[in-house]
Amino acid sequence: MYRLFPCAALLTALLALFSSVLNAQPYTINHCTSSNRIWPPVVSTQQTGGGGALVNRYRFHLDWPRVAGTSCHQNPPSPIVAGQDSVARWIYFWDFGDGTFSRDSAPERIFAPGNYTTKVALKPIYSDDDDPVGFTTNTITVSSAPETPNYPPILPSGAHIALNVNWAASRPGGYLVFAVTYPKIVASGQPGRTVYLAFPQNEFVFDTMQTGPQPTLESESLVWDEKEHRVYSWRFETPDTTPTPNPENTLFVHLKVKNEVADLFPADTSSVLTHVLAFIKIDGQVLGGGGYQLGHTKNDKTGGFSGGGVPNHSPWSGAEMTARTVALNWASDPNYIEVSPRYLAPGTKDAVLTYTIGFYNGGSATADTLRVNAHIQRALLNPTMPATLSSQPVFPTAPTTATVGADHVIRWAHNDANLPSLGQAQAVGFNSKNCFGEVKFQMTTRPGYAFKSGDTISAIAHLRMERSFVSTNTDVLRVRSRCLPSPWFWGVKVQYNLSHTVAPWEHQRGYQVALTLRKPLGKVCGLNDNSIFSRWLPKNAFPLFWWQGELGYGQTHLVYNDQRTFRVGHADITPIMLRFIARQPQLPGMPRSIGLSAGYTASFLLHGEENGNAISWSGSALTERIDHSVSVSLDLLNLIGKPGLSAGMGWRWRNTALVLGAGEWYQHPFTYVHYTF
Repeated sequence: MYRLFPCAALLTALLALFSSVLNAQPYTINHCTSSNRIWPPVVSTQQTGGGGALVNRYRFHLDWPRVAGTSCHQNPPSPIVAGQDSVARWIYFWDFGDGTFSRDSAPERIFAPGNYTTKVALKPIYSDDDDPVGFTTNTITVSSAPETPNYPPILPSGAHIALNVNWAASRPGGYLVFAVTYPKIVASGQPGRTVYLAFPQNEFVFDTMQTGPQPTLESESLVWDEKEHRVYSWRFETPDTTPTPNPENTLFVHLKVKNEVADLFPADTSSVLTHVLAFIKIDGQVLGGGGYQLGHTKNDKTGGFSGGGVPNHSPWSGAEMTARTVALNWASDPNYIEVSPRYLAPGTKDAVLTYTIGFYNGGSATADTLRVNAHIQRALLNPTMPATLSSQPVFPTAPTTATVGADHVIRWAHNDANLPSLGQAQAVGFNSKNCFGEVKFQMTTRPGYAFKSGDTISAIAHLRMERSFVSTNTDVLRVRSRCLPSPWFWGVKVQYNLSHTVAPWEHQRGYQVALTLRKPLGKVCGLNDNSIFSRWLPKNAFPLFWWQGELGYGQTHLVYNDQRTFRVGHADITPIMLRFIARQPQLPGMPRSIGLSAGYTASFLLHGEENGNAISWSGSALTERIDHSVSVSLDLLNLIGKPGLSAGMGWRWRNTALVLGAGEWYQHPFTYVHYTF
């Protein structure tokens, strides 16, 4: 008993001490929820100009001290989790209500006269807290304009759509705020426009609109990067002159990351890379500012025939698209590695691959030392070519080449990066985007190797910044082909039948005019994901074989046995014609120009004359008024498109019912011109 008592007393004392330590913590993560958390209000301060007069410049900040004494609050000096010695850091994302935003912790904004509601979304770093949380100020009323508002453009030069996000990463169950910026309709007569936001439906769900009208859920989903995306849209048709004369406007959309995303994390790293898309269609315009338009070259669009091309019938064709990379992981860590292009078509040789490794300084001090090690499968890469690279920001004295060690690891190091930290951004108030950087490696694939379906190249990067070490997601380049449904082509065909004699028949002449319908036998493949948004489809992506049907009218002049002269009119039905349009050889400037065709035609004899006398088919069976024919042709010109043009020559064998009971065959050459529209 005596020996056990000190042990019991010591255990009791340790428990009491541990309990007091726990009670000393301001809060734990489990105690603070979105329902009982108290957040600081937004404070707006109107600034003064020369002479002390108030101007329409406002400065915003969060009043953290107001909630410092509450039992469950989020104050920057408070620990994020029990026992963690780093301070809480926040990502700010301000929505000023005038179509602009800021990531500063205490931003300033010049307003035009009007009423504005300013909101901010906060996202905690290294935390499992709910995020983001929106705050709303009282409406700001600006009645005078001693300063002219300056609206910094959000849209890149020449672009019509931009997509920003409050943070480049989130966790399962977390939230992100996406800012979709587009050009407003500012005057009557400007075309209407539709703005779209698309996200992987297995990874995100639409939560709410922070600013902007409620969207419409599109009935058709979009498949991009092998993921099915849910698409929301906003339609604008009337001039928007409120709240400001800013020519751009921004929609602020909250998306929630599905909890099920945790099941998608690969075994080697608890992070996946995904993309959210934004795109815009403006009525009557073909947009290309984002650089995603295909088929605008002479070869792909016109094929040597002015005005031609193969329209893409995707509901998103003609749109301009931009994509935003987002990392999903438990730490909300935006470090990532990404390859471009994301996949190669089978048969690709000597491709150039660009690997982008993104990183950020999440500490409290400037980072001078950076180390980037990229582990990329080298079996299908050029083993002798050193990786060339660029870096952002442009670090002074940064190396422009990387070393490839015997272990096939690509290494890049910089000892004077001077990358600002997130803690400094929050304390001083500069834009947190200055804390981000990236390195781009550019490499070529193995010389002469033709990639096959199923080939992959995986890559992962390890980052060291001062004393911190982190691994990125694993990104995989895949070899596959994007396919789209092939369109239908309507057309008109004019055929002239040339003279030819094979006893007892002499074919003197004839013609045929037909309405045609053709369709490729298969899908349009060999495309990339961005082909969904292209206005035109490249012709060489179409299948080799096509089906064609025809319905028309024609006349034929014949002589039988040098004694009986026939002139007949007939309705022609071609239920099947198989066309082969080769990819090689090509005439100069005319892709897919050579082809072969074979088909069957049934001709119903409508009227006719024999030696100048009308032919009567009364009482004749239907089969006695039908001619059957087969034909083959050499297509010397096949300009696929809408409009498109094809021409060629061929040979037809026809079994005619003109000589009753004979079932005679005659033959003749022909030439044709076919126009599709």
